[in-house]
Amino acid sequence: MAVITLILGGTKSGKTTFAQDRAAARQREAEADRSQVLYTATARVLDDEMASRVAKHIAGRPASWKTWEQSRALHAGIRDAAEGCCAVIIDCFTMLATNIILDHDEQTARDELQKAVTDELGLLLDACDEIDGEVLIISNHVEAGLVSANRLGRLFQDVSGVCHQIIAAQADSVYLMTAGLAQQLK
Repeated sequence: MAVITLILGGTKSGKTTFAQDRAAARQREAEADRSQVLYTATARVLDDEMASRVAKHIAGRPASWKTWEQSRALHAGIRDAAEGCCAVIIDCFTMLATNIILDHDEQTARDELQKAVTDELGLLLDACDEIDGEVLIISNHVEAGLVSANRLGRLFQDVSGVCHQIIAAQADSVYLMTAGLAQQLK
């Protein structure tokens, strides 16, 4: 059974560094047959700026770590991808939620979009529970800011807030990152 850790924070708040440090610590303590770390990347690279961000993320983690790029349906393969791993980083849930929302038609009803994201989250959490190690779920704390001026932004904030509550309820620990500092909430 996994130890699930939710790491929330704003853009460039230190979420990924914190997750990578925790995973590296687990790796140092792990037995040889379970000493790998899986880095799960959910971003879709659609422009040069995003490609640059992804390149920086890749350069910032050990080359020995396994990388699994999956923008949707993580539940379908995460257990197999995590075989032999002592830690799994999912970077990040809000990008996964974005992918789910954007894969739907623009006219899709708000409730249907929220259900699509929460259903996929439920499947992911069930799959994560079967991983023997720590699962570090990184997510952007977008619901803490001003209410978005447009429909899609408001939907994204609302869905993120609901999903963060679901993850936090199931997580063993929850951290909020601010200026590179971790505040343990649970």
